[in-house]
Amino acid sequence: MKNLGSFRDAVRLSRCKWPHMCVSHLDMVLTIALNPGISQRELGEECGSNSPAVSRAIDVLSGRGRKDKVSGALGLVTAQFDESDRRIRRLYLTEEGQQFAASLSAAAQQ
Repeated sequence: MKNLGSFRDAVRLSRCKWPHMCVSHLDMVLTIALNPGISQRELGEECGSNSPAVSRAIDVLSGRGRKDKVSGALGLVTAQFDESDRRIRRLYLTEEGQQFAASLSAAAQQ
């Protein structure tokens, strides 16, 4: 159970830095960390989210922020168009996103 406490503390610290991050965002960041280049559709399937929810989450997690300006951009994820099919956006963690995922992983192993 000690690992859970460390992990919880890391999540709470992240919420202090990014107060608009929710559990589904955390799930998406960790899923992208485990699957670099995952498509938005695949991310939705993996995380159990519908397409509009994934799109809104990526807006928040990337450098764009929400269209309604409710929350700013977290800068943890970048989306790149697939070279073979420009309708597909591939998702990757930014350097800050990689550091965040690594800190969560380290906290979970303590």
